[in-house]
Amino acid sequence: MITVSCKECGKKYEIDPAQVKGTEASFRCKSCNNMVVVTLSEPEEINKSELIASNPGPAAKKSRGGSGEEAAEGAFQKIKWRNSIQVKMSVILIILTTIIFAGFILYTYNRTHERMNDELAQFGNITATRLSQSLVMPLWNLADKEIGGSITSEMMDKRIAAIIMRDKDGKGMLYGWTRDPNWKAVEAENPNINTGGFIVSSEKIVKDKETIGVLEVYLTGKFIREELNRTVFELVITALILIIAISGAVFLGFRRLLVRPIMQLTDAAKQMSLGDLNADITVHSNDEIGLLATAIRRMQTSLRLAMDRLRRRKA
Repeated sequence: MITVSCKECGKKYEIDPAQVKGTEASFRCKSCNNMVVVTLSEPEEINKSELIASNPGPAAKKSRGGSGEEAAEGAFQKIKWRNSIQVKMSVILIILTTIIFAGFILYTYNRTHERMNDELAQFGNITATRLSQSLVMPLWNLADKEIGGSITSEMMDKRIAAIIMRDKDGKGMLYGWTRDPNWKAVEAENPNINTGGFIVSSEKIVKDKETIGVLEVYLTGKFIREELNRTVFELVITALILIIAISGAVFLGFRRLLVRPIMQLTDAAKQMSLGDLNADITVHSNDEIGLLATAIRRMQTSLRLAMDRLRRRKA
């Protein structure tokens, strides 16, 4: 900031040199309405080697055998891609989104698995209740064909692995159907079925308040697991597409909003370090990058004024 005074009333004003276009600007005094003229001296061309030699950077100290300009160039080496802020932020985003989606998929899998098992158990109870009521008279009359027809019609639902009808004590098998390797309903030969992996729904067959048999319905979760695996696979594919889309958008956004302006300011700072105090700073925004660009412009103007005062003192 520079201070100027009105020649008529003496009122002082603080002027930002960065806001002055060219070397001269004017405005009217708020107190006396007199025209106040602000003049900035035009800086002479600075010898780059003298500026670098008067303020050597770390690279210059390490390479005393080379020229100052080469040392200053070394201070602005290109950043490796793996050290770029853009790459680091993209990797962090990918990791975070992957963790979030993985947690969501795991939660969805568990909830869906519980819901499907509950629905399967409810289906088994409904089937056992309905079938036990429809088999009262056929079992009482020992109508084998009618019993077989009722059971096989229920086994058209592929979720039913077996239906066994036992005596009133629930031990000996009276009738039964299971599945063959091709998952077709066949008459059961072994009355003892391994219940491992099955959901079993049992219902008594009652006539006139007397138990005449016990019906057992065996349900398999095989098809539930297949459906659940398909659902999880679709969720994983969807999550991958979203992760790629979000990461790509953020990558390009970082490049446009953050990396590119920083590289422009870096190029301007590089030119200033080589003695070009008239380097054009083209970054204009209302965010933190814009504040940094404004600060660099003010530093640039202050350096020009300081170098100009230094030359006048030497003269």
